[in-house]
Amino acid sequence: MSALEDGDLTIEAEVTERATGLVSDTLNRLIESLNAVVTSVVVTAEKVNESAGQLEGIAVETAEQAQEQTVSVQEVQSLMKAVNTLTS
Repeated sequence: MSALEDGDLTIEAEVTERATGLVSDTLNRLIESLNAVVTSVVVTAEKVNESAGQLEGIAVETAEQAQEQTVSVQEVQSLMKAVNTLTS
């Protein structure tokens, strides 16, 4: 039955009382393993979701800063035009 635990789905179990107990034990271990995998997937998904939220916040902040820089550049351009007009 350890081959089943390793993912070998081609094996066939011998049907005896002892085999029934082994199958039950193996299924219990398989269920425990699947539970661990599902738990790991859930934890990883939560971390990915949290990271995505953080990245979204960074993207919004970056966009806001870029907009502020655009406004600053436009103000400098306007001042330069005014200075050029005065000196012409």
